[in-house]
Amino acid sequence: MASEQMPPVVTLHEEYGCGAREIGERVAASLGVEYVGRAMKSETIDEIAGDADEGGFVERFLRSFTPIPSHDANIAWALEAHADHEVADQNNRYLADLAQDGAVIHGRAGAHVLADRPATLHVKLIAPLSTRITRAATEAGITPERARHRQAREDRVRTDFCRRLYRWDPRENDRFDLVVNTASFTPEQAADLIVTTYRLHFPV
Repeated sequence: MASEQMPPVVTLHEEYGCGAREIGERVAASLGVEYVGRAMKSETIDEIAGDADEGGFVERFLRSFTPIPSHDANIAWALEAHADHEVADQNNRYLADLAQDGAVIHGRAGAHVLADRPATLHVKLIAPLSTRITRAATEAGITPERARHRQAREDRVRTDFCRRLYRWDPRENDRFDLVVNTASFTPEQAADLIVTTYRLHFPV
């Protein structure tokens, strides 16, 4: 099937507080596909992380799905490697299923997993830190101090998640077709920019 005949897919990766959900929902509505939010919501990260430092969060998150029962170091290492593969494989299959009907996919390492799919635009959303903190606090109804704490944790653990499961660092831009500074655009403008870029890149 030619790429222009395939249902549209847009993957979104954002730095914390860039407004990806609102932008993604607008893009999905314009392209006539489903918007799929990220797997790890901020509240989920807060609940699982507790008082753990950022470095231990990914381990706790993955083990919440695939607990490692053994105290033997060699066996535990093998089980962890297998569990990581299972989580990645489950995510891969989920994204492949979504892509069949088209979707705007927020997070989930979509730019890496669907890197070779035709008719797919990979977008990264960035913004200055102060803008991200203010936007996140307003959207979530939390204090700037809590938003700042979430930002430090989430930007770290989401990167660690991708690096651990896929050996891919989303801080690098090589897998993204478009990088948008959302401080320079309203959500409507950012969505229009993404949709216009998609249609220019994959004309029907």
